[in-house]
Amino acid sequence: MQDIFKKDQYNFQLVGEPSQTLQLILLQNQSVFTNLPYIVYMSKNLKIKKTKNSWYKSLSSLFYDNPEFIHKIKNQEGALEYVGISKTMGGKIFGLNPKIFDGKMIIRFDALLAYTSEISIKNHLSQDMQMRKELWIEGSGDGIIFLQTPCTLIEKRLSNDEEILVSKNSIVAWSKNIRITNNTENNSFANSYYYGWVQANVKGPGVVYIEGNGITQEERKKSISNKRIRAFMFMFFFMIVVEIIQMYLEEFI
Repeated sequence: MQDIFKKDQYNFQLVGEPSQTLQLILLQNQSVFTNLPYIVYMSKNLKIKKTKNSWYKSLSSLFYDNPEFIHKIKNQEGALEYVGISKTMGGKIFGLNPKIFDGKMIIRFDALLAYTSEISIKNHLSQDMQMRKELWIEGSGDGIIFLQTPCTLIEKRLSNDEEILVSKNSIVAWSKNIRITNNTENNSFANSYYYGWVQANVKGPGVVYIEGNGITQEERKKSISNKRIRAFMFMFFFMIVVEIIQMYLEEFI
């Protein structure tokens, strides 16, 4: 077990090697948002609360991933409590504060593990069509966002006008001043179609986080495929219900 880290007003430990579990220590009234299946263990005095969602958000989640984690873990008792959080796929955990990096971070949703209550989360729509194949979120506020990926996470800090070339599939997060554009020189239809490889120009100033390899790309494709299947099944049964209602009404007209 590693030592306790203190970041801002939160204390946490990273347990295990090479796959890690986040053990977050919560003082009175401190809370963290995460996905319910990510909760491995917790103090018995901690409370899990599902945040209220509008009917529109609940319905849209059938077709799109909800950018916000709706389960909140809060310490209401006053004693020092803790919770262990980790993804099934495992991997290294990294905590960052958006306030340090220009006040806002753009993050790939499937890398998000948890975030403290001071963080505000919303959807981010990239202007780059290739980047739109992934769900991206904006995280802002003076709190901590925890990321977990099965691959090594590399931090690259770029100075003014410093530029590097990066595979788009490997980009996990970047600060708001970073500029990402398509690299037309090295990209081709064959590379994109057969290998799923598209290169981007990443220009500073700012910080960008990159996965050591693209091993999770196929898993992300499967997730998108499953989402489309659920959407198709929903529409299929919806049409059946509409047909039944129409037949029922015709009998009384």
